[in-house]
Amino acid sequence: MISFPEAVAQNRRYRYGNEAQAFLSARGLTLDHASYDLFLKAYVEAKILAEQQLQRYAALDYTPDERAAARFPSMDAANPDHAKAPALATFDQYADEAGLKASTRKRWRGLIEKFVIFLGYDDLTRVTRDDIVKWKKKLFTTKKANGKPIANITIRDAYIASIKATLEWLYEQDGMTGDSPAYEVKVRVKKKPKLREKGFTKPEAETILRATLRTPPEKMSIEMAAARRWVPWICAYTGARVNEITMLRPQDIDIESRIDVFRIRGDATKTDEYRNVPIHDHLIEQGFLEYVAYRGDQPLFYDPKRSRGGKDSNPHYQKVAERLAEWVRDDLMVIGVQPNHGWRHRFSSLARAVDMHVDIQNIIQGHVGKKTAGDYGDAWVEVAKREISKIPAYEIVSDERTSAAAPMEARQ
Repeated sequence: MISFPEAVAQNRRYRYGNEAQAFLSARGLTLDHASYDLFLKAYVEAKILAEQQLQRYAALDYTPDERAAARFPSMDAANPDHAKAPALATFDQYADEAGLKASTRKRWRGLIEKFVIFLGYDDLTRVTRDDIVKWKKKLFTTKKANGKPIANITIRDAYIASIKATLEWLYEQDGMTGDSPAYEVKVRVKKKPKLREKGFTKPEAETILRATLRTPPEKMSIEMAAARRWVPWICAYTGARVNEITMLRPQDIDIESRIDVFRIRGDATKTDEYRNVPIHDHLIEQGFLEYVAYRGDQPLFYDPKRSRGGKDSNPHYQKVAERLAEWVRDDLMVIGVQPNHGWRHRFSSLARAVDMHVDIQNIIQGHVGKKTAGDYGDAWVEVAKREISKIPAYEIVSDERTSAAAPMEARQ
């Protein structure tokens, strides 16, 4: 004959066992027999207390239950040995291991900090799926400094992506059971209607290239004037990302198989893979190599001494790219297309128009991930030069045509 306490325990298991087990399983928890019975007793008591509270609400009694805080211990009180995971420290460890680019790291770290402020505590082991869903909902109603709402794609690819990546790393490192609370938290992004082509049109390209030949403002730095003069032309003939070009140094202009090439560094690319891109003859004809020689050992388009935030946190070459974008958009009034990405799309369109070999085009533009130019053997540069030469020279006429170095020398 079983004892009365055991009979009560059996009744609890029979009536609430499946429900309690589902609660534990959803959190990836497994208990031994003795601990399970203690948990089940507390679970049923909490369930009864919750029902009583709901009954008071139904009777329009919304008096706060002052006993609730004292009745249940906090997470830390219940588990004094609980190992915390401070958000920013955890993110830094993840970023170090993942090798995040400086710009991404800086931006994501700020978003993690905002998430901690929203939570009201700094311990990622306490974060629940409900916390992240509430964070997502708050972001939908948050306005930026300009009064506009945060775009869904920004919420998905920055705010949620940063915390999701950090939590997933934490769960992997600490052997935490179950999925990260950010698992399958999704943000729907409506596809924008396509109103125009992504690349510059021929008139837009000519407008920009013509403007590069004008005499720069007197107070503009030598490096920024050179960036206006050369970066659009280089992007037009390589389809490279603007940041890949604005960080070029004289030593990145090389000769391979008697062909002048840009050596796009791995730390400048999204794939972390370097690539050699032949220099189009029209750039050489305009005097680009003379400008390279003029710079000596200094970066082509920025002065490191002018950088204010340190190269890791605020890369100056990126600021140069941003100012070029502002110039194209605000001064030249080329709008409706990403100012610094329009050349990339235009190059792709021209490559198709001149029947450039698609594999070579992809390598020239850095579209191919881990497949590098070296895969094409010793003849790669000759082949790439042949293909890139298919892009016809832009015939731009200007009354203010300048030489490669003259504007720079005039300021010294």
